[in-house]
Parts: sequence; structure tokens; C-alpha cells
Amino acid sequence: MATTFRVIVPRSGEVESVHRVSLAVVDRGGELKLSAGRADLRTYFRSCAKPFQALPLLEAGGEQAFGLTDEEVAVTSASHDGEAIHTEAVRSILSKIGLEERHLYCGPHDPYHVPTAIAIRKGGLEPTKVHNNCSGKHAGMLALAVLEGWPVEGYHLPDHPVQRRIFEVVAAATDRPVSSLEYGTDGCGIPTFYLSVREMALAYARFAGWAEADGARGDAVRRLVRAISRAPAWIEGTTGFTSDLPAVTGGRVIGKVGGEGLYCMAIPGDGLGVALKVEDGNRRATAPAAIEVLSVMGVITEGEAKALEPHRFPALHNHQGTLVGRLRPELIPDP
Repeated sequence: MATTFRVIVPRSGEVESVHRVSLAVVDRGGELKLSAGRADLRTYFRSCAKPFQALPLLEAGGEQAFGLTDEEVAVTSASHDGEAIHTEAVRSILSKIGLEERHLYCGPHDPYHVPTAIAIRKGGLEPTKVHNNCSGKHAGMLALAVLEGWPVEGYHLPDHPVQRRIFEVVAAATDRPVSSLEYGTDGCGIPTFYLSVREMALAYARFAGWAEADGARGDAVRRLVRAISRAPAWIEGTTGFTSDLPAVTGGRVIGKVGGEGLYCMAIPGDGLGVALKVEDGNRRATAPAAIEVLSVMGVITEGEAKALEPHRFPALHNHQGTLVGRLRPELIPDP
């Protein structure tokens, strides 16, 4: 059944803006269970690829080899806010693998956690590479290179063994030959895959399915899900939907935000993958849209939906602090 999916932005009771959403929900066999907008819309996987980029290290035994903690495993697939808990975890990984911050290819930017960014500036300091929201992913890639005895130089390049291993994981998750994967360059300098929304949903459905599989890949997925469930603040931050989602659901749903209005979720118990793209690229609509899908599908309970309500209907305030409206997601079957 076709549906219309949108996130309404009201002001003083009237609609001011509308964010239109393309959606695909796919099972592990590739069957499309629910769609809206343009499920075949192609876009970049961006940070939604991070769980797949983290798997090769775990498959190779990196957790055991370097004694990685739950927090450190979680941060390897994080888009983190640059809080102290995140920078400490990244620095700890680098120390355990015998490398330094200078080895990270990602560039510095202000932490997304505003109080941390303000504190850095007030202290007369500048953000460094570990504050980059992708620094955990980069530390994980460096760890894989060290573990396998590969050069650490150029680990971000598409022909480096680290990236080739990641290409193989993404190809397996999307039913594509490695040679057919198209890619661009992500904000942190790593290859990012050009896929349809439906293919991204399939990838997350496969991730959910791998959680039930035997072998190194199944073990790696279960380890990553367990780490995120135990240390959800390390996947995003102390405040944030992507951290609150596994915390509220007890790890039954694992989500990942991506650039330009992308959000993907794996539901291991149901073997389902969800991918949605806010077509105008505005990130503010991703959490409301994601929770609406989970609620409509009956994946989350009423109590869980209530706990996530601030993300589902985020408040809009003016500069005097007056509430002027709340975003409202709408997933409506077409007649």
C-alpha cells in the first residue's frame, strides 16, 4: 500500500513547512513490507554505514586483541557529540593500538555538544580531531589496520585493505557485487556508498538477520548490538535520539543517523530493516519520522513511545522561550 509520509512544522497553529520523507521497510529476505515516497531514491549511506564499517574489526577479533570495552566498541560506530566520554574512549583506543591522534584522518570540528564546545572556546583552546563525530570510526579502522599488519597510512583510501574489507561487508548486506558499489567521499574523508533507500533498508535487515547467525559475522553483530545496548551514550551522546532509542527499547531497536536527513534502523528480533530519507536533508525531521514508523508498525510499546515523545514531537520555541509549535510526523495510507 502506498503511503504519504511527511513531518509537519507548525507555528501558532498553522503549517509553516513540510518535510517530505521517503521510506522503505524490508525484511531479511528483501521483501518490501512498507514504503512511502520514493523507496528507490538513491542517496549516500553517510554515517548510517558506520555499523557495517565497524564489523570488520570485530570479525577479526579486535575486541579481544586490544581489550576493548563496551564503550570503545560502541564508539567505533558512533556519530558522537564530542563530549568528554567520547574523546576519552577514542584516545583510549588509540593508546591500546599504539597510535596517536595525529594518525586520525578526520579533521577537527566543534563538538556537537554545545556546553562542551563553549567550554573549549572559553578555555582558549581549539577542537582537535578526537572531537570529530567520526573519530571513533576512524580509530576502529586504524585498529583493524594495526591488527592485520597493514599500513596505517592511507587507511581512508578506497583501495586500502581496510576499505576493501568494508566494501565486502556492504556488498554482502546489499546483495551487490563489490565491483558494482558506487561511492563518493564522506565528510570525514572515508568512502561513502551510493545506494537506494530500499537497499539501505535491506542492509539493516541483513544486519538484523546476522544477529541470529553463526560464525564470526554473527558474533560481531551481537557484540556490537550488546555494546550499544550497554553503553548507548557512546553511540551519540548524553542527550540524543540515537542514544535514547536503544536505551528505551533495551536494544531491541538499533538506529543510526546519517547526513542530509538520513536515518536507518535494525530490528533484530523481527529481522527488519528501516531506512528513511528526509528529502530536503533537514535532520530535525529524522527522529519524529523514525519514531512514527516504529509506532505505526507496533515495534515499540505505548510506554516506549511515551518515553520517546520529546523526540517524536520536538518543541519549537521562539527567542523568548515561548512554545510556538511542535513538529508532527504523519504516515498516511493513500486512498
